[in-house]
Amino acid sequence: MTGSLIKTIAVLGMLAAGAGHAPMAASQDALVEASPIIRIGGAEMRPDRNIIENLVNSDDHTLFFEGLTSTGLASTLQGPGQFTVFAPTDLAFRKLPRGLVDALFTPEESSALRRILSAHVVLGRYSAEELLALAERSGGGVALQTLSGDVLGFQAVGGLLYVVDERLRPGRATIRDVPQSNGILHVVDSVLVPQ
Repeated sequence: MTGSLIKTIAVLGMLAAGAGHAPMAASQDALVEASPIIRIGGAEMRPDRNIIENLVNSDDHTLFFEGLTSTGLASTLQGPGQFTVFAPTDLAFRKLPRGLVDALFTPEESSALRRILSAHVVLGRYSAEELLALAERSGGGVALQTLSGDVLGFQAVGGLLYVVDERLRPGRATIRDVPQSNGILHVVDSVLVPQ
């Protein structure tokens, strides 16, 4: 996987400099009607609710939700825009170096936390299938700009979707394609930290 990650970073640099991708348009009503209810963290993720209305109920995303709320990002993710969110679990936060999570959740580090959490959100609605297809067409990896202005790389490995942060650390999308009224959510097993 190391060689593939290096290739992804090369693509990251090229795409960060320019070319963007417009997500495929899909009827919002058709997505909501056709979507089965998915459970995350013991809670139903209802496609007729927005990202925040669903995340508040997940027992697996208490830290992510708390961070979104304390930094003001929750109001953005309740808005009408289409967002693709890569939501790290509480276990993902626990993989960070000891003491870092406590430090990030202090008022003094609110701007750093906001940037990190914003780096988990891409404007537009991207399904895992779309991201895998984009990665394949780009020779194994593709990059998209996040809400924070940073870049995430996306890579297909054995049919699995990996999200690579700017520090070259991959996170696997463990639950994919959870429809929301204002976007789509993918659960990831790592916190994606910008450079």
